[in-house]
Order: sequence, then C-alpha cells, then structure tokens
Amino acid sequence: MTSINFANTPIHPERQPSPARLGRMPRGRRQLVLLGVLALGVGAAFHWSWPVAIGAAPLLLSALACVGMCALGLCVSRMSGPSRSEDRPMEIRDAAVADSPYETNGFLVLSGGRWLLLKVTSMGILKPVALAFALIVAIVAPALAHSLEEVDKDLRDKDKYFQPVDSEAPAFTLQDANGRVVSLASLRSKVVVLNFIYTNCPDVCPLHAERIAELQMMINQTPMKAMVEFVTITTDPKRDNDEVLHEYGKTHGLDPVNWVFLTAAPDQPEDSTRKVAEAYGLKFTQGDDGVQMHGVVTHVIDQDGRLRARFHGLKFEPVNLVIFVNALTNRSQKPHGHSSPGFWDKLKGLF
Repeated sequence: MTSINFANTPIHPERQPSPARLGRMPRGRRQLVLLGVLALGVGAAFHWSWPVAIGAAPLLLSALACVGMCALGLCVSRMSGPSRSEDRPMEIRDAAVADSPYETNGFLVLSGGRWLLLKVTSMGILKPVALAFALIVAIVAPALAHSLEEVDKDLRDKDKYFQPVDSEAPAFTLQDANGRVVSLASLRSKVVVLNFIYTNCPDVCPLHAERIAELQMMINQTPMKAMVEFVTITTDPKRDNDEVLHEYGKTHGLDPVNWVFLTAAPDQPEDSTRKVAEAYGLKFTQGDDGVQMHGVVTHVIDQDGRLRARFHGLKFEPVNLVIFVNALTNRSQKPHGHSSPGFWDKLKGLF
C-alpha cells in the first residue's frame, strides 16, 4: 500500500479558503444595532413586553447562527458524498489537519481534491444549540398564547393542583421586619406570588418556604425578576418578631431582592394576619400548644390586584407556576379579538 502524505499536498491558490470569506460576527455598534432590531422585531411580532424581548433576542441570534452552521455542514456533507478520508490511516488525516495553514476551531474536509467546508465538531456545537433552544422554549412557548384563558386550559390539563381564579384580591396593609409598611396596593404593576406560613410550624411550612425559594430562583434567572414580587405573611405575629423574620429568609434561601416577609403592625390585632389568610380562603386554626392547623396554597395576583390562580399543596410542578406568571407579565390576561390570521399569526403557528 502506498503511503500518501496529505499534509504536503498543494492546494490550488484559487481554492484556498480566504479568512475574509469566513466572515466575522458584528462587533461594537453593529452588534448592538442588530440585537436591538431583532429585539424590537420579536417583541412586536409576538406582543412581548420589552424586557422579555431583550432577553430573548440574544438567544434567538445565537440559536439561528448555530442551526445555520449545522444545516450548512449537513448539506455540504451530503452533496460531497462519502468521504474518501475514511480509508486513510488516522495518523495521516490528523497530520493533514495539523499542517493546514489555517488554524480553526474544527477541520477542513478534503473531497475530490477540493477544500469544501470548514466543519465544526459535533460536541462543540450541539451543547450551545441545545442550551439556546431550551431557554428559548422556556421564554417563547408561554408568550405565544393568545389569552390567559388558553394558558388556564393548558395548565388545567397538565396540573390537577392548579386552580384558575378571576376575582379581586383581598387587600392587606402590614409591615416587614424593618418596620416598613407594605400593602397590596403598593405592589400594583407587579405580579405577586403570595403564601402564608408561621415559623414555628413543625412540618409543611418549611417545605412551603423552600418551594417558594425554588420558584424565586427559576423566575430570577429570567427578565421576569424585576416584574415579580414574592410575599410571605406570617400567621403568628406574636412569636414571629423582626429578628425571626430576618433569619427565616436566610435559612431557607429566599432572596430579599424581590421577597418580603410580612407581619402585623404593633397597633393591629394579633389575629389580623390570620384574618387576611381567611379572606384568601385559607383557614389557620390555632391550638393550645401554639400549633396551627392549616392548608398549603400559593396564590398568584396580577399587576391590577386581581387574584388569578391558586396552586394547592406542594405537588404542583414549579414550571407550571412559572409559565403562568410569565403569561401575566406579558399581559396575556387582557382580552383581544381574534381576527383573520395574518402573516405573524401563521408564523407563530409554526411553533
């Protein structure tokens, strides 16, 4: 068998891939303008709020570039036919790549004496593509819903612990561990995730707090962080003083950037927070030993102060609550007519 050293095989100058032809990603102002135009276009097309559009634009741009590279690689590989390099010793092929005058992130494919393609390794490209699409699906899918009713129907089919609601949320005015007065009215323009616990609870309350921390972590990794407020109200103001409230959040991993723990003010009755819980349909019955019998419910209130959902217990899927909150941040609860489908409606249907 004749040994051929492909590393020394001359390449016709006209067929050498010019570095200028490989293209460059836009930098500086061009990149910002491109991202801005993409964000505006995506936001206008899908009726997203601008923070969600800005967050999704870079992901869309990255995913499209990755998919384009993969598609180009597959197409050219099929057009070029089976590679003759499979019959060559591995060390010869490696030498040819190593001695190539162009240093790249992948390798050049030689077929029929022509350098056809700058190819990237599959492991290097599949990971970014998968991650980008996972994030895009998490943000895009809920935003494509036409109304909150459609989101409600979808979640009812998926999660038996989800209960859609549409009523005025009971008002409350309480204070946090620093003595700052917080009312439901002061949280208008934000989606509120509300729950009731007491720190001396021996069983479900710590688990409920950890579930809220899990939801907060998921939401705070998205542009929704600035649009959502988590509110926990204690039903035992007598024992849950300021120091206890401060430590409870740290113990259970709750981030004070958009979470607040409320209690009754000094001039309010001791059972005032339990009456607030009862107004939300949750009864806390206090026994002689200080233990309270109660259920576990996570309430979701929209930006206009309307109670929109209850998630019962601790067995609901956290991602379902995040999807519901995302629909509210995109104002999907506002009704709008369904006219004949236009170009963007047909495009959204592809998803």
